[in-house]
Amino acid sequence: MARVASLHPAILYTQGTLTILVNVILCLVFLVSKKLHTTSNTLLISNSLADCLIGVYLICVPIFPNQIQQSDANPCRPVHHEICLLLSCVGAHLNAVSIAHWAAIAVERLLRIFYTELHKRARNLLIGSVLLCWLLPVFPTYGRRFLPLILQLYPYDSVTNGSFGDRCHNLTGTGCQCQFCVHRSFSIVALSCQYFLPMALATGSYCYIILKICVRLREVDRLRIQVLGASATANESGCFANLTHRTKRFFKSRDFRSIRLFLLILLVFMAFVGQYLVERVEIIIKQEQQVGVREGYFVSGMRVQRSADRGPNLTQITGYLNPLVNPILIFAISRRFRSGFVALVTRCRVVVNGKRYQRAVDTSSQFIDSRWNELARHFVRGS
Repeated sequence: MARVASLHPAILYTQGTLTILVNVILCLVFLVSKKLHTTSNTLLISNSLADCLIGVYLICVPIFPNQIQQSDANPCRPVHHEICLLLSCVGAHLNAVSIAHWAAIAVERLLRIFYTELHKRARNLLIGSVLLCWLLPVFPTYGRRFLPLILQLYPYDSVTNGSFGDRCHNLTGTGCQCQFCVHRSFSIVALSCQYFLPMALATGSYCYIILKICVRLREVDRLRIQVLGASATANESGCFANLTHRTKRFFKSRDFRSIRLFLLILLVFMAFVGQYLVERVEIIIKQEQQVGVREGYFVSGMRVQRSADRGPNLTQITGYLNPLVNPILIFAISRRFRSGFVALVTRCRVVVNGKRYQRAVDTSSQFIDSRWNELARHFVRGS
């Protein structure tokens, strides 16, 4: 999801700035409110840091064309192939980190509700899970770009000598497209590891939670009918009243509200990246074998010129809206985060008013000292 440079820079600057702002506010709210210091919220804040980096990435994307632009006669100069590969991986890596966090949150919610003892033991592995969310996407994201270069599966050096043309190494044409060759199998495996597997894990966890709750409710109702009959007052009798009350209490609990929040964010994320995934799969499968490109590879690229051109590889800006929408959804749905935001605003006001009060005290003390000094000098002169 790195080909966004042909969008207008003002759009990227605005979206990147807003993304950084709302995620920084979310992190500050987490730091201020101790009630928010839970395992799932820690994973959420780690994901917010990745979203902040996405905002930085969106701001930096328009800068890259100015660095390679030279003149109208020679608009582009060759860029090292490794730089092309690296820049094309940054956005995809950050989005993969985000979906990895949502998968980890879904698994954590599953353990928290149904496997309490295992959840208590797994809490000690929180730092390790955060590191895995950041490091695991590195291998599929950068691997599909750099593995052909590292393993010498594709002779990039001979591209510059003309053996395979210049389709996979250079900045060609007036569009200044940083082109590179990607293996189809590597791309399918990378997309599966980056997006499909984490989304399947997260969706499966939430589906398991919902189905198990439904099974428990059905089991409670079946036992009630077997023991007490289907009377209208059966729910008010004995242990079944306790079970029914416990079930109702769960639907009103913080755990259920957190499941509802995280599931909604996951669905929004899937909606935003769905177009990108469909586009990438179509490119991998349907793109014909081109002349000068080794069998099994296809030409991809990162556009590095600000223009109105919309090539088939250009990813829509909606793929990067999720880091901006997530904090808004969190503040809109979560009462604890809203109360934490109020506490943050209150603390900021106290700090500002405290500085004003201290400044007023300093000013008044300076005024009093000056008056006492003046009186002292007048007394000395009179004596």
